[in-house]
Amino acid sequence: MNILTAIRDQLSPELLGQLGKSIGESPEAIKNALGFSLPALIGSAAAKASSPEGASSLFNLLKEKMPHGGWASSATSLLSNFTGSGGNGFGCTGSSLVTSLLGSKASMIQDLIASKAGIRPGSASTLLGAGGQLLMGALGGRIASQGLGPSGFGDLLRSQIPHLQGLVPPELSSMLGISNLLNPMKGTAAAASTPPPPDMTPATTSTRQTVAHAGASPGAKALRWAIVPLALLLGVLLLMHRPKRDNAANAGATADTTWTNQGAANAVSPNIQLPSADTTALTDRLKSAIANAEVTPIDLTGMNFDNSGTLSAAAKAPLATLGRMINDNPSINARIVVYGKTPEEAAARADSIKSWFVGNGGTTQRIAVDPELGDSAVPKVSFSR
Repeated sequence: MNILTAIRDQLSPELLGQLGKSIGESPEAIKNALGFSLPALIGSAAAKASSPEGASSLFNLLKEKMPHGGWASSATSLLSNFTGSGGNGFGCTGSSLVTSLLGSKASMIQDLIASKAGIRPGSASTLLGAGGQLLMGALGGRIASQGLGPSGFGDLLRSQIPHLQGLVPPELSSMLGISNLLNPMKGTAAAASTPPPPDMTPATTSTRQTVAHAGASPGAKALRWAIVPLALLLGVLLLMHRPKRDNAANAGATADTTWTNQGAANAVSPNIQLPSADTTALTDRLKSAIANAEVTPIDLTGMNFDNSGTLSAAAKAPLATLGRMINDNPSINARIVVYGKTPEEAAARADSIKSWFVGNGGTTQRIAVDPELGDSAVPKVSFSR
C-alpha cells in the first residue's frame, strides 16, 4: 500500500484550484508545495514509528483527533473545512500532526518548502497543515479498515519508506534528519554475512604445502629456474611502463585520476593533483571497497571546500579518481555524504560535488550525494550493489 500515491491520486485539478483560491496561490504552486510536504511528513512519521514509543504516540494522536463519525475517505471531504473557511480549517487537526512530527523544525521546513515551491512562507505553513490533514485521514482510514493496533500501525508507516526514496530533496531530508532512512545502503546485511568464496582457504593451504615440499619433488629445480626468466620479464615490463606513467603525469592526467577523457583533462592538472602517495592510497582503498561493495564509509582524503561551499582545486583529483572507478564498475552504486555545520553549508557542498560530476561527463544515476549536519570537513563515500 503506497499511501503517498493514494493521497496524490485524489488531488484533482478542481481541488488544487480551490486550495489555491483559498490562500492566493496558483494550482501548480499548490501541487508543488504538497509534492514536497507530503513525502516529508510521511518520511518523518516513518522515522518516528521506528520505535514502539513513537508509533504509539502517533497512533494515540490519530485516535484523539479522529472526528465524530470517523475519518473522511476522500481528500475533498478532508479538506472541506479548509476550502470553505479561507484556509483556516487546520488549526488543531492537521497542524497537530505537523507539530508532533516537525517540532521546532517546522518554521525552517516551511521556509524551505516555500522557497522550492515559489510560494509565501505563510502559504507553505498552511499547506503543511493541509498535508497533515490528508495524511491523518489516510492513516486513520487504514487503522479503521484493517483493525490496526499501535504495532501494526508502526509496520504500516515503516512500509512506506521504499515509496519515498528519491522524492524528498537532499537538503530537506537532511533538515528533517531522515537522510539515512530514505537512502539506505543496500546490501549491508549481505556484505556483512557473505562468507569468503568457497575453497579459498583450502586452495591457499594447498598451494603453500606444494611450495613447502617443492624441494622434495623431482620438478623442484625446474620450478626454480622458471622463476628466473619470469622475474626478468616482469622487470622489463615495468621499465617499459614507467616512461608512460611519467608522460601521463607531465601531461596532467594520471591513470588514477582519469575518468572520462574530456572530464579528466578539464578537471585534473599537475598543480592540483594529490601527492602520488595520497593518490595511490586513496585508489587502493576505493578499489578494495568497490570489490567488496563496502558499506563502511571511506574518507575522501583531499576533498575540501572554500567558505562558499565550492570545491577547492585540489578536491577535483580524488573526485576524478572516484568517478573513473564508478564508471568502470557499472554494478556499483555510490553514496557520498557531505557534512556542514549548518544545513545551508552542507547543501552547498553537496551541490558543488553534484555539479562537478555533471560538468565532467559523469552520470548521477548511480551516485547519491547527501548533505548532513556534522563537523567533519572530509566527505565520506560508501558503496553498494
